[in-house]
Parts: sequence; C-alpha cells; structure tokens
Amino acid sequence: MKEPFPIFSAISIQTNSLCNLKCRFCFYGQYDNYNSKVRIEDEHVYKMLDELQAIEYRGRVSLYNMNEPLTDKRILAFLRYAKKSLPDCFHFFSTNGRLLTQPLLNEILPLVDQLRINNYGELRDLEDSDPKVDRRDKTHFFQQADSNRGGQLTGMAAADRRGIGPCANPFGHLVVMPPGVAVLCCSDGFKQVQLGDIRRQSLSEIWHGEAYQTVRRALANGDRRAIGLCRDCSIEGGGFFDYFLKPQEYRSIIEKFQRNEYQI
Repeated sequence: MKEPFPIFSAISIQTNSLCNLKCRFCFYGQYDNYNSKVRIEDEHVYKMLDELQAIEYRGRVSLYNMNEPLTDKRILAFLRYAKKSLPDCFHFFSTNGRLLTQPLLNEILPLVDQLRINNYGELRDLEDSDPKVDRRDKTHFFQQADSNRGGQLTGMAAADRRGIGPCANPFGHLVVMPPGVAVLCCSDGFKQVQLGDIRRQSLSEIWHGEAYQTVRRALANGDRRAIGLCRDCSIEGGGFFDYFLKPQEYRSIIEKFQRNEYQI
C-alpha cells in the first residue's frame, strides 16, 4: 500500500498586503501600485489555524510573507491564537522593525520561536531592556538580495542564475496570500499561479489537489520552462524555507514522487 503524500512542513500565511517601506529589492519598491489594503478575513485565518491543530501539524508557521506583518493590527491576536493552538510548531516571525516598540517586542517574544528583525537602512542600535531579547542570533549583512522573485524584480545579484533544476517549494511549503489564495511560492507576489482558495477549500484539499500535483510534476523533473514564473527564477529551490527537513530529505520526497510511490 502506498504511503500518503506528506503534508507541508512550512506554511506562510500573509494576513494583509501592506508594507511601510519601499525597498528596491522588493515588489513594494519596484511596483508603485503594489501596496494595497487587501487582507484575509479573521474567520479564514482562524479556520486555517484550527485545521492545522486538527491535523496535529508540527511544522513551521509564519504569519507573514511579502508584507510587513506589524501593519496588521490583528497580528498579536493571531500570534497568540497560533501559539496556543499549535504549541509544538516552530513559530517564525519577521519584521522590518520600523513599527516595533519595546512593549510590542515584549509581547511578541513569548509567542514566537524565532524573531527576525531586518534592517534595510543604516544600522541602528537596538536597546534591550528585556533579558529575553538575548535570544538573538548573529547579525548578517547582505549587499544585494539573492532572489529575483521569479524574474519579476530587476537589479538582483542572482538575476543571471535561472532555471536551475528541481524545486522543493511545492513539496514542502504552502503560501496563502490575501484574500485567501494559495500561490505557487513566496515569490509569487502577483498571485500568477493560484493553486487553491481557503475561502472554499481546506488546506489539505489545496495541498493534495490537482493544481499542486501539476506543478509538482513539472518541478520534480526540473522543467521550469513549464511554469512561466519559474522559468526566470534565480532560486535554487532546495528547501531553504524549512527548519526541519534537510535538502537530502526533500530530494527523497521528490524522488518518491517521481516513482509514483505516494498515494495522491
């Protein structure tokens, strides 16, 4: 008997479509009309978190994707609910820090396993009045972004590295963007490849649906030309989004998929 196709090991839920910066390496900085007020309604955010709890999900949960999550006034309530409902998950949160105050930081820290504060301008000092902030990792500096977001952004360091073999994204990462559509990956900022809609489907139905299967068949074979967004993508796609599975584990999943060893 075939084993079931594994559920995603990372999920990114972008609750709104706002950002307070216009970085040159991002959709918000390169497209004047990208900022919008579209959001996922409360009931659908909670619906997804409830489903993750029901299936005993233990992967990575990120309540953001392309946006600045602190522009969403509901985000603390969502973080609290996610942490309470999914205590065994790895809760990851990233912000540009411009809206982050010390009181807000103190509220967020108990709700996440890793907090990333990205500083895209001049280096600023972060005053730590709470000892919990000492959970910091290293500071990393990048002169240029390493992703051209599916060929949609210009001036990226890796823009000439395109169409590189198989991609693990559709085998382990589910991305949901406002108003509730599941998209190809975190680089699909304009929702060109829509794989489902949580307003009408469950996460499991989307993940195991035919739209996802079609994408997997193409990318498992390294055929990035079959999907327009993937054709010019600079991301190698070896599972960089995941904290749990190593690249060789993703290769194993892809190889089993190619051999038709999963029950779909």
